[in-house]
Amino acid sequence: TGRMGSIIEKMLELSELETRRGLRDREQVQIGRLAGEVLEGLALQIERKGLVVEQSIDPKSAVAGERFLLRHALANLLENAIRFSPRGGRIAISAEKKNDLMTISITDQGPGIPDYAIDRVFNRFYSLPDPDTGKKSTGLGLPFVREAAALHGGSAEVVNVPGGTRASIILPA
Repeated sequence: TGRMGSIIEKMLELSELETRRGLRDREQVQIGRLAGEVLEGLALQIERKGLVVEQSIDPKSAVAGERFLLRHALANLLENAIRFSPRGGRIAISAEKKNDLMTISITDQGPGIPDYAIDRVFNRFYSLPDPDTGKKSTGLGLPFVREAAALHGGSAEVVNVPGGTRASIILPA
C-alpha cells in the first residue's frame, strides 16, 4: 500500500510537471544553500549508511529558477546516490559554471549503471534494483529530474565514471 501510494504521488507530480508551460516562481537560487537544505533532509539516510558527503560549490553559484523544482530534482539525484552507494562510501556534490551553463553534479561510488540500462534510466518506471535490498524504486525520480531541467531550459544526464556514477543537471547560468 505504501509503495502504491508513493507511485501515485510521484505520477501526479510528474504529470503536473509535464503539462506545465513554464516556471511559476523564478528567483535566484543559491546552489550551495539548496544542496545544504537537501542534505539536511536526507541526513538520517546518509548517517545510516555511514556515507561521507563532500561539497565543492562556490557560495556565489546561483541559477535563476523555481526553487521547489530544483530542490526536488536535486533530492531525487541525492536519494539515488545514497541508494547505490556502498556503506561507508563517498558522495561528491559540485557546481561548475562553464560558459553560460551551470552543471550541478552528484558523483557516487556505487556499482555504476549497466550498459544495457544507461539509455533507459530516464524512462518512466525504469529502475535498477537497490544493491543492498534488491528492491526497485518507482522509476519516476529521474524522469522528474529531466522534466524539471527541461522547464529551466536545461537538461539532465547520468554517466558512469571511474569508480561510480555521476548524475548532473545542466542549466542556463
